[in-house]
Amino acid sequence: MNDPDQVLQALLAAVARKDDEAFFATCRADAQVIGDHFASWTQVPPEVRQNPELVANYGHTLIQVAQLFEQNGFPQLMAKLMPPGEDNILTRWQNALSQVQELADTGDINQSLAKAEALCAELAASGATGTGLLEIRAKTRGLMGRLHFGQKRYGEARAAMKQALDDCERGGDLDGVRIYRENLALLETRDPVRPDLIDLEIEVLKTFAKAQRLAELRRYQKSSELLAGLLARGGDAGKLVEAIRAQVLGRLGFNEFKLGRLSEARKLIASARDLCTARHDLAGAEVYAENLGELGPEESGIGKMVTSFRRMFGGKG
Repeated sequence: MNDPDQVLQALLAAVARKDDEAFFATCRADAQVIGDHFASWTQVPPEVRQNPELVANYGHTLIQVAQLFEQNGFPQLMAKLMPPGEDNILTRWQNALSQVQELADTGDINQSLAKAEALCAELAASGATGTGLLEIRAKTRGLMGRLHFGQKRYGEARAAMKQALDDCERGGDLDGVRIYRENLALLETRDPVRPDLIDLEIEVLKTFAKAQRLAELRRYQKSSELLAGLLARGGDAGKLVEAIRAQVLGRLGFNEFKLGRLSEARKLIASARDLCTARHDLAGAEVYAENLGELGPEESGIGKMVTSFRRMFGGKG
């Protein structure tokens, strides 16, 4: 397939029907065409602008393509999609979100929450409806949820996480959907086990949240190291980890998928599914069953695509 319009339509269709196998295959086979014509695709066609659903799918497709190329050492598409400068409103919102995160990292929880609320208000007032807004708002609300959780305000944490999940579902952000479903599942079990274990429980859950954050930043290996450390905990901490073992296994499986190790990803996600089934957590089992379905057949996926990209562009294999 060499015609750029056909390549674009194939990508749009694959993302619309959540067909990862077809998406990866098109990126792998037509990487050169995508690289040559991506800049022209950033102008949304008039016929697409008239339909909000088509606009959302169009934007999400470009973001997925740019992220995939960036993850494999080719950041040029992302630069074309989100040029630098304060005149880019998405860049300005992303910078505001970074400030919220920095305040949270330094322990200024109240100021971080105040700026997060202000950013959400600005997003609402903008009238924008695209996937860029949904992604930033979801991350902002997700951070608010984690901050509320750290302050033991579980009701507020649950509400913020639910809003973040809604935005990810509307924007077609499957990674975000996984993250916030995991978080909500954890919040459903937040009745403290024993007063003397509350601090230890919070420490365990903060470690899990940090691993999620590292995965969001595409530091999948470091995220997996933290998760493996959780699974190795013993004593009272080990008992607390056991309560979230399925979520830890599921996150490890997701990281393995992103690192191109599909066989290990399947084993971990299947273990998470089976554990949820054994514990009569049917909703959790359904989530991980869906994740397994999204991985596609054994011979397909990101691993082969990475190899093909490196061969095509002369990178190190």
